Amino acid sequence: PKGGNRPRMRKLLLTFACLTLLLTPGLAQDPPTLNDQGLEAYKLNKMLPAEGSVLGVTHKVVTVTETAEGMTEEVQYANILFKGEYLGRAKLDGEGLIEEIEIVSDKVAYEASYRVGSTWGELKQALTKPTLHYTDVSDTLFATSAKVDSVQVHFETQDYHGKAALSGEYQTLADSDLSDNAKIKSIRLLTIAEE
Repeated sequence: PKGGNRPRMRKLLLTFACLTLLLTPGLAQDPPTLNDQGLEAYKLNKMLPAEGSVLGVTHKVVTVTETAEGMTEEVQYANILFKGEYLGRAKLDGEGLIEEIEIVSDKVAYEASYRVGSTWGELKQALTKPTLHYTDVSDTLFATSAKVDSVQVHFETQDYHGKAALSGEYQTLADSDLSDNAKIKSIRLLTIAEE
């Protein structure tokens, strides 16, 4: 009879649509994870990964003019995006190796324990012996860990409420100088020079 195959055809099409969604990995891809070596395939001291090597992650290399301590220089960065959303950037050295990664998106977790937007109180529980610092070179308030010295977790300087004035090239602060509710504004991975 005419139209007798329609229910079977609908069932076949529905099955095909479900299989397509299940078997398309990019649709359900989680944001990349950060660790002390880098962001997935974006590793410190390595070249940028090939486009598409991490599903959903792309990058665009840009040149920025920066001035620090009275010197101006052209610096290359790779802006890193996940499904079109900006996650942060990787700073490249003169040979094209990644020397620094800064994450500003709350989509990326550092080994699933903290992320941009987590609080100082949460970070103190996640890090091994965190230490709070300030530098007037970049007017930055940041925390480091005794376990991993290549990671800096940045906070807003206005969240500081200690008694000592923020000053100096490298000032160590008491962990009580920052409110437990202060939120992480960025996570920075640095290449540490071999001694």
